[in-house]
Amino acid sequence: MSQPDGYLFRTHGGLIALRFSILLLIVFIGLWPNTGWAEEPESARPAYVWVQLLADSPAGPAGRLVRAIVTEGDQCPKIVVNATESDMHPRQPRVHWAFPVLLCEAEIDAASDARIGARHLPARPNPADNILVFGDTGCRIVYYGVNQRCRDTAQWPFATIAASAAPLIGSDGRSVIIHVGDFHYREKPCPDNDAGCGGSPFGDNWATWEAEFFKPASSLLLQAPWVILRGNHENCARAGVGWTFFFALPFQYDKIDASRVCQDDLDPYRVTLRAGAGGSRLVLIVLDTADAEDPFGLADSPSGKKGRCSAYRDRLKPLITGNAQFLAGIASTALVSRRGRGGWGERQSGTAAR
Repeated sequence: MSQPDGYLFRTHGGLIALRFSILLLIVFIGLWPNTGWAEEPESARPAYVWVQLLADSPAGPAGRLVRAIVTEGDQCPKIVVNATESDMHPRQPRVHWAFPVLLCEAEIDAASDARIGARHLPARPNPADNILVFGDTGCRIVYYGVNQRCRDTAQWPFATIAASAAPLIGSDGRSVIIHVGDFHYREKPCPDNDAGCGGSPFGDNWATWEAEFFKPASSLLLQAPWVILRGNHENCARAGVGWTFFFALPFQYDKIDASRVCQDDLDPYRVTLRAGAGGSRLVLIVLDTADAEDPFGLADSPSGKKGRCSAYRDRLKPLITGNAQFLAGIASTALVSRRGRGGWGERQSGTAAR
């Protein structure tokens, strides 16, 4: 049957050429290296992925810690670094019934091109010229005070703030996000007939952590690497089990005795935000002050205010070395800065600051 003049292939030779081209394409795709662009298998598809900055080593700034949460499967996703695929490794929860998810992690270098599936992983910035600070982001459902309306974005605006903060970061690779703690405020059940929070999860478990942080922060998780601190709401008497599982760095988590589910006063560490000579270097010191005060301790006792302050000072001193500008990340109340040999000054954190 004759073909219209505009038809591309009008001859048997053209059809043979088309079939040969398709065959070449199939062979070419089969030989193409696995660069991580393919979809992850269903059993290893992560719901949430983020990057944390690793603590400095004695030699200087380190790399990145990539983490992924798989909620529906039983396999860790593959991570592709500079077109080479490698495994992520599971971190086991101390209380599995409360955290029935698979948390996977991998340590990679600072600047290589890295992906999980089609998700690009942000590089470690140097310098980190754009620092976004969050704190006190949870929705308050506690035994004291009035319940916050978690479903009302005007009353609990964390998701809105996170989404609006994403464009501030951009794609220049010079940003870092610091969360100074107090993620977790849903400590008691909300009545079902409460229109603002009825049916909300509560307690230190996966459902609450997803509602308090991972879901509302999802638009921001991969915009830049994170440094994640611990507030008093995440001490071991409250939501410390979840915080240490999801956010403690490996060297901190591995030191927790196997017989315990949580530990306060995790080891402090340094994170270089801007490398350079002399006073141009910017170093963040992360200090775990979540359990800062024993309410039953006397002021002058080791567990009281003066004793705890003295202990924190002793833990900070070995980390404040060299000529640099230092920021001390302390719980959810403030960032404290020290330049060279000068004094300390507070930088209020709020819900989000830039």
